[in-house]
Parts: sequence; structure tokens; C-alpha cells
Amino acid sequence: MPSKTLLLLALAAPIIKADVNHDFQARCPGVSNERGGCYSAGFVDKIQSAEDCQAMCQANPDCEFFSWHYTRGDKRCHLCKDDRTHPKCYPSPNNNCWWGPKYCVGAEEPTPAEKARAAVDAAELICTNPGAVDGDATIKAATDLSAAVKLLVRGELDASDFEGADAAAAAVLARTGCAFNPCNGGAALWSVLETFRRAIDGDADRAFPQPEDRFRKQLFNESGAASYSRRVDDVGRRDLVDGSTHAGKRSSSPTRTGSRRRRAPRSRSSSPSSRPTWSRASRTRRPGPR
Repeated sequence: MPSKTLLLLALAAPIIKADVNHDFQARCPGVSNERGGCYSAGFVDKIQSAEDCQAMCQANPDCEFFSWHYTRGDKRCHLCKDDRTHPKCYPSPNNNCWWGPKYCVGAEEPTPAEKARAAVDAAELICTNPGAVDGDATIKAATDLSAAVKLLVRGELDASDFEGADAAAAAVLARTGCAFNPCNGGAALWSVLETFRRAIDGDADRAFPQPEDRFRKQLFNESGAASYSRRVDDVGRRDLVDGSTHAGKRSSSPTRTGSRRRRAPRSRSSSPSSRPTWSRASRTRRPGPR
């Protein structure tokens, strides 16, 4: 390849990358490269675009604004709780940051059900094409699905709010041969997917349909949250009815500490006959009498 062609390609590389961010700016009102933001909600390194930085902000419940510092060697993405600037981000012509809100101005925030369905779709895509979803997107999908699990467990939403995501999750879990990679967050997404399906209706058979998960399924069926709560309630009632008897039994049984034989305290001093003596003349140590 001619040297001039190589030079043109090298010069075009940053322009192509810049176009990606300017395209994102054009379709996402509120995004700007004239300022930056703080990192009061944390930061993430090795982010490759302003849009990816916004995705990290959307995955963080405390983040309201993002700031991508693409000229840094670590490509740091700042996550900010409020609208504060950053002193090391400069306007034109020395633009070195991309800043924007958690969601594009005018865009509605997706509902928990929509986020859960998108996360399940990402899991299905990873299952059919393992390289189609990168690590950041996989972690975001796991985070969104985990938030749905919390809403279900707390009772703030119920299974009827996640009908589409529920059916899709059951179908993905029933597939065989899925290659989820622990290194890119795929294993975490798969685990949250099982938890989500279990939180919908407590059906461990649908949450763990694979033969290799039979012991996990058995564990959840035998000692799930509901049965555990019933056992705790039963024990509590027995203690209330027969509290004096239980208390008497506990008080009459010897404790481990009380039944253990205590050693005699070790003496800090030894007899004069066993101590070594010193010769003043030679300043050498001579053993004491035996």
C-alpha cells in the first residue's frame, strides 16, 4: 500500500471517531462538546464514545449527567449527580470533553418493563451471536434487569407489568448451547435472567430448565423464600407458646465456655535459679545453674 494512502487513513481515523460523536450529538438534544461535568456519582474508564458514556450514566441510578473525557489515556467517563462543570474541560477550539444529560432532552425515560425487555433481548442476542453485544452493554442490561427484580421483590410492580419480558426470558433460558462469557459480563446477565424469571412467579422449573441446573432448581423448590418464611413463622409461634420451657432448657444446658477446662495463667517471672547470669568482667552471658 502506498505511503500516501497510509497517511490519509491515519489522518482520517480521528475524524471518523469524531463523526460518531457528532452524529450522536445531532440526534440527542442536550449533548455538547463545549463543557464537561463532575464525577460525584463515580466514573468509568475505557469508554469509547459519548453515547457509551451516556449508557453508563443510564445504568447508574445516582447519575443525572455524564462527561466523557476522550483525550485522557484512560478515556474516562464521569457520572455526575447534578449539573456541575469540570475545570479541565474547555470550549472551542480546544474541545476535549463531551457532556450531556442522562436521557436526551425531550426523550422519555424507558419504563422498567421496557428496560427489562431490552435486557432480555440483549441476552437472546448474546445467546445466538456471542460477539454481537459488547461488555458495557451487557453489564447495563444486567443492571436494568436487576432493577426490575428489586421492584418485583419489593412489591412495587407485579408479574403483569413484565408480561413480554417474562415470556422472552423463559424462552431464552430454555435455549441450549448459549455461550455466555464471564469476562464480558455475560454470566452475570444470565444469572440475573434466572433471578428475574424466579421473581415473576416463584416457578423454579421455568427459571432453571437446563439439566445441569437440576440441583439449583431442587434447592429453590425445597427451601425457597416462601417456605423459609413459613418455617420461621412456625418457629416463632412455638417459641411464644412455650417460651419458658425453651428458656429453661437453654439456661440449664452448660455453655461451651463454662465446660471448657481453663489453663493456669502462665507466670511472667521465673525462679532466680533458672535465669541466666552475666559476668561484669567479660560482659558475656553465662547460663545459670541447672
